[in-house]
Amino acid sequence: MWRNNITTLVLSVFLLFMAVSCYFLKRKVALISFNNETISKEVGYLNEDISQILENGKLMIQSEYSAIDPLTLLITTRNDTICLKDLVTKKGKLILFYNEQYCDLCFKNLLQHVNDYIANTGTQNLILIAKYENQRAFNYFIKHNDIKAEIYLSHNELDFSGNQPFFFMLDNSFLAKYVNVPNKKYLNNIDLYLRTVDEYITKKN
Repeated sequence: MWRNNITTLVLSVFLLFMAVSCYFLKRKVALISFNNETISKEVGYLNEDISQILENGKLMIQSEYSAIDPLTLLITTRNDTICLKDLVTKKGKLILFYNEQYCDLCFKNLLQHVNDYIANTGTQNLILIAKYENQRAFNYFIKHNDIKAEIYLSHNELDFSGNQPFFFMLDNSFLAKYVNVPNKKYLNNIDLYLRTVDEYITKKN
């Protein structure tokens, strides 16, 4: 009898040990899997950041050699026509360019930062140019977005356009300067960019 009890006890201890070992083994495997997933995400984010930096660099280089036609026609929200040269002062304008093919949700998040900046500073140095094929789509865009900056419709693509919304400064040289493609992960950095370029335009002789 006592031998059976000892055998049962030993077997019970062994089974308990195995159960505990399996539990901790599963936790370790889960932790390794989580860490691998986290590392994979971080690598993915890093690749996105590198791509963003390269995109900014590419647009800056392209814009150096791509003068924008000062006679480019733009259409106002009142359906009037105006030349780009009539908008751009000697000091310059900070322009946010948006194409209807871009990610609408990404733009809405970006627009919120732009609106907040305009509301806080009251700046008149920033305008928005949106590229749309027709006036109806442009009007729909305005109706469904709270836009505090002056906005103009363009039927023309810029020679150095990227694949998402971007900023640039334009003065009477009509060469795009300080091109910036916002990173959707770091939209707070846009506030610094807006403030820096806006102050530069304001203080420029």
